[in-house]
Amino acid sequence: MFNLEITNECFHSLPQSAAMMEVPIQNPTDKELTLSVTIEGAGLSGEPKVTLTPGEEKWYQLLFAPTVVGKTRGSLIFYGDTVGEFWYDLDLVANTPAPKVLPQMECELGRWTRQFIRLYNPTDEPIELEPQNNNPNNFSLEVDPAKPVILQPRSSLMVPLQFLPSALGSANHTAEITFCTEQLGDWVYLASGTGILPQPLDPVMVSAEFQSNTSLIIPFRNPFDEPVIVDVILTGYDQEKDQKQFLHRISESVIKQSITTESAFCLLLKHPHNIHLAPRATLDLPLTFAPNRMELHEAVCVVSVRREDGHSWKFGQQAMKIETLDGESGERSASRTSSGGLRDVRWIYPIHGVPESHPVKDAARAATVECQARNRVEERLEVTLMGAAPSSAGGYPNPMKTRAITPIDAQRPSTDGVIVGEGNTVAEEFSYEIEYDSEDAQSLLEHSLGLSLVRKQRDRVSGVVVLVFNLIFAPAKPLRHNVELLVRSATGGVWRFPIRLCATEPTPDDIITIESVGLNKESAVAFRLTSQQSHPIAFHAYFVAGSDPEFHVSPQTGELLPLGTNGTQIGISFTPCIYGKQYNAKLVIQTHDMQWTYNIRGMPQVYKPPVGRSSSPIAGPHPKPNLFGPKRNFLKENMQLVTTGVSSPIKGTSILLK
Repeated sequence: MFNLEITNECFHSLPQSAAMMEVPIQNPTDKELTLSVTIEGAGLSGEPKVTLTPGEEKWYQLLFAPTVVGKTRGSLIFYGDTVGEFWYDLDLVANTPAPKVLPQMECELGRWTRQFIRLYNPTDEPIELEPQNNNPNNFSLEVDPAKPVILQPRSSLMVPLQFLPSALGSANHTAEITFCTEQLGDWVYLASGTGILPQPLDPVMVSAEFQSNTSLIIPFRNPFDEPVIVDVILTGYDQEKDQKQFLHRISESVIKQSITTESAFCLLLKHPHNIHLAPRATLDLPLTFAPNRMELHEAVCVVSVRREDGHSWKFGQQAMKIETLDGESGERSASRTSSGGLRDVRWIYPIHGVPESHPVKDAARAATVECQARNRVEERLEVTLMGAAPSSAGGYPNPMKTRAITPIDAQRPSTDGVIVGEGNTVAEEFSYEIEYDSEDAQSLLEHSLGLSLVRKQRDRVSGVVVLVFNLIFAPAKPLRHNVELLVRSATGGVWRFPIRLCATEPTPDDIITIESVGLNKESAVAFRLTSQQSHPIAFHAYFVAGSDPEFHVSPQTGELLPLGTNGTQIGISFTPCIYGKQYNAKLVIQTHDMQWTYNIRGMPQVYKPPVGRSSSPIAGPHPKPNLFGPKRNFLKENMQLVTTGVSSPIKGTSILLK
């Protein structure tokens, strides 16, 4: 017997962190030797058998992955029929895991970032972890604090850790994140972060109707742990110059001035300067947008923050990044004092205002395209872009209309205007798209609707721009949907035009006649149908309202096999319950984008009364046979008499008068 000691930490991140011990074993015989291995002890694992060739020496690998902190004992036993037993006595020591240092996090002031902590449960039982955080001001775990974290056996879990800086630089951006467990001790993670200067944020998008107005609110939160003084400036820049060049020019003089009155944006703060803001408090910045031109309007809202006590912020090792911001990228996020500190920190909010045309609210003025399902219609769609040119800012009586395609041999109506196409452009170029009200409508209509721009023209006098589209509508099933034609100009204007699409019921694909085989007896027919595509498609078969209930379809749901196959069999059964009636029904087989319709007719069986003879004689007395024979026509017989009968009052008299 040998005595060995194995020491390891209770691991909680990866199973590869288990301690491994190698035990030498050798086959002293001249035959192949197989040793059975017996392992006793918590957290120990290894191969159950070892096979050695004659004279071979191997290293047996024993893994120790403790699940409980403390000291325990175990054993490793090798046994072979020819060599006997070899026994190792093991002293197992499981220590508390050492703290793990997480990668340093870096984030701009006013924003947050995250990284994930991977937790692993090496045991065969679920364990509960109680998270603890000694710096909730800057770090937070995205877990429910009222519930423990449950780790399933032999599984891992990614726990998000958020970092929200409250100062520039490292400051006190450190935290100790602890997950307390009863079985595996405390799992400690050391987190750290750095706060850096804010960069210009993503543009804030706002839209409003042309010659109307709308409002928006930009929330600003003081990220510092001290009170500050805030100055808010709304300023614009020339669209012909680069945005970064404008941001580079943001300086003391720009901060002290506001946007011009001609701008479409307006800041609604009564006192935009010297606003006192408490630590972690929020300030709402209200603005209005009133476009007077159908083009993109741009502005910048600058929030300048300085310390309330008048001192500058120390930035330490991040000073080099300030030079980079001032010199290379041109994005001025702070101003420096002569001593190297930061006089103020600035948040820059670019604002993009998109004007939109007045919506067509009158349903009668919306374009309507109607077509029978499984058919095709092609029309011209003319839309008028109000405000695309400066002289066309007024209204227009009919912003959109549809008409038939002009025949090739016919002459187009002359237009007193300039054709806008290659070379001549109005408000640069226009882009367009169809906007659907839902994803289901898009998947249903995008393969049935085609739109292409045919012609663009501008009226010389009014400056009104007219776009002519070729619209093709080929629905595969009955539908009724509203879509919008969205037209954008390169300068930023947006026009919306509603279109109503209506697909009526198609002509029935076939008429199916089923002949009855008897009252309350079922007769059936069947046919096969494919999906018209290269893959199976789910379908639903049903009879429309008003169909006779004596019909039944099977299956009612399922999948239609793809093209090139025999197809899915659809069966229709018919069970009449009364004579003399012709039954009718309408069968619909519907997929997501296709529909088949069949008229079903049920023909009743012709009634034949039963005819037969008694198999055994009927006991007498029998009635006269003439009672069951054909009925006599006495009038006809009387007309054929020559003389009167004996019973007549005039006996023997001739009936015919001479």
